[in-house]
Parts: sequence; structure tokens; C-alpha cells
Amino acid sequence: MCGSTFYISPDNHSHGKGCKYCKLGSDRRNHCFEGEIWKSVKGFEDFYMVSNMGRVKSLPRLSGNSRYVTEERILSPRVCGTQREYLSVALHANGVRKQMKIHRLVAEAFIPNPNGYKEINHKDENKGNNCVENLEW
Repeated sequence: MCGSTFYISPDNHSHGKGCKYCKLGSDRRNHCFEGEIWKSVKGFEDFYMVSNMGRVKSLPRLSGNSRYVTEERILSPRVCGTQREYLSVALHANGVRKQMKIHRLVAEAFIPNPNGYKEINHKDENKGNNCVENLEW
């Protein structure tokens, strides 16, 4: 991702349509931003990681039929929410599929929540900016 939010279909996104960063080709799969830190996604520890910059990646693993190993790759986010303003990703593991909002994954991984708050605020009010510095419980 280039850091911008594009409201297009995941298929078009994966084929490099509408996003300059994705047009860079297959290098986007493992591209790392300076200062990016990765942590495991709670409940999907062996399958996915989330970064402090709001990106989610799937980890290498055997395919469902154990014929090949899937590559590590950055997931393409989708727009979700009642007003289609939040970015989310679909996580799959052990027969379970779960649609997760990216800001929640980032906050759970990087921001302590000693008071047990349930809501996450985007400080700049941009629901597409899921960098840890922009989030608070």
C-alpha cells in the first residue's frame, strides 16, 4: 500500500489498478516501510501479523491440501462499516473466517488498554489512517 486509501474492489487492487504503490509489481508483497514493526494477530498467531503502520500480512504456511506453501504477503484491505469508512481484512485459519477491522488489530497489538475500553478513536478522524500514532482507546 502507498499509504493512501482507495475505494476499489480487492481484485482490481491486486491487479494494480488505482494505486501507484501496487503498480510497482510483485515487490509490494514484501515491501517494508522504515520503522515498521510487526506483531502477531491475537487468535491468529501462526497465520497473520499486523504492523504499527496499519498493514496486515499473512505468514507462509501449507495450503489447505498440503500441496504447496503459500507465500508471505501483504493483505489488501476492504472498506466496511455502516458508512463504509473503516478498512478491514478477512482472516482465515483452521476453518474459521473472520472479518476484522484493521484499526482494532493495530490497537490490540500495540496500545495498552488498562481501563478495558471497547472503542478506538482515530485522532485525526480519518478512518483510513490506521497508524498506531493515530489511534487511542
